[in-house]
Amino acid sequence: MMKYQIMTVLQRLLAEMAAANDRLLATAASLSDADVLAPSRLPGWSRGHVLVHVARNADSHLNLLTWARTGIVTPQYPSMAVRERQIESRAALPAAELIADIEDSVALARRVRPQGTARLPPDVGARAQHGRRGALHRFLAPALAGPRPGPRGGGRTDGHPGLAHRKISGRGR
Repeated sequence: MMKYQIMTVLQRLLAEMAAANDRLLATAASLSDADVLAPSRLPGWSRGHVLVHVARNADSHLNLLTWARTGIVTPQYPSMAVRERQIESRAALPAAELIADIEDSVALARRVRPQGTARLPPDVGARAQHGRRGALHRFLAPALAGPRPGPRGGGRTDGHPGLAHRKISGRGR
């Protein structure tokens, strides 16, 4: 019964992520070269910074999924310095290149995610795969537990997929 419940939650989360990815792609596609150079809602970051971060972050989560699935140490990022250099070096690229990067990242995630989550071992939550800010089980456990009320009681968490859309578009609540 527990495995069925976990897979049902994972399927629901995957559907939410797919919808969020669609919104992200639509928002990104609407940005011009001037738009990607404009400030985002994140201090010190342009919208281009956010787009690069989202693309590299999606790739980094595939690293964590590989680690969880295989047990082979696959860090989220080679190092934080490499992550920061990747973001800085690409943030001012033309909108078309940034959008293509996001599209490639989303396409890869869509190909890998269903097969990757289906092969997760039952003890994945107890493993100690470390990402940028902690162990993978700290990411998986709340996700598998379902939504929890946010600070405004709206049922959203800090990691809700819709946040990227709001950060890039400059629209927020």
